Amino acid sequence: MSRAGRRLPALVRIMQLISEIVINQNSKYAE
Repeated sequence: MSRAGRRLPALVRIMQLISEIVINQNSKYAE
């Protein structure tokens, strides 16, 4: 269980990075 708890923050960070990239791509297309 401790292992999963350790990996969770990494997954959250990856998801945040992906969402930021998607937002940046959307803003580029919006211009």
